[in-house]
Amino acid sequence: MTIVPTARRAAGALTLAAVVCAVLGVGLEFVRADETPPRPADPRLARRFEKVLVVDFDGDIEAIMRAYMGRRVAKAKDEGFDCIVLRIDSPGGTVLHSEEIANELHDLSDDIHVVAWVPEQALSGACMVAMACDEIILGSAGTLGDCQPIVLDPGGGGIKPVGEKIESPLRALFRKYAAKNGYPSLLAEAFVSAHLHVIQV
Repeated sequence: MTIVPTARRAAGALTLAAVVCAVLGVGLEFVRADETPPRPADPRLARRFEKVLVVDFDGDIEAIMRAYMGRRVAKAKDEGFDCIVLRIDSPGGTVLHSEEIANELHDLSDDIHVVAWVPEQALSGACMVAMACDEIILGSAGTLGDCQPIVLDPGGGGIKPVGEKIESPLRALFRKYAAKNGYPSLLAEAFVSAHLHVIQV
């Protein structure tokens, strides 16, 4: 197996090791020799990966981040990586660049599995990117959510929602990501529109 991080950080190294072990199928729980480990219900989680690319996805999502992600995805394809761990810590950014990154991850072939690892935050457009990934792993303090598109009111009214004309196609995107990755579609749509309410029964 090969693990290639794009950047090394002293803080969080142990957590990264735990995430990579989970991705590679290296158990952190001891199992007696005469016991058979439980098989995951989702066959995607039973898959083992040989070459993992760890990508730091932090800061605002804009043109520079879009270009950076394009290069990372191209590297994964060209060099035969079968898994990308996207380490997300982002407050979001522009709708355009977030959507382009999310669609590129969504459209990857089944040969490359993408994991969104969120130690702290994946908000707004970063939430969209995470939803496009095959798996989402939240840290104990991780936050995921609120992708309602907003704009600065030119009349001086502060920040306000862009409105249904933009939210409707975004909800369709979130439904598409949720359908592919097995996430709850209603919850995914509620990330986009504040008027949608999800009730746990």
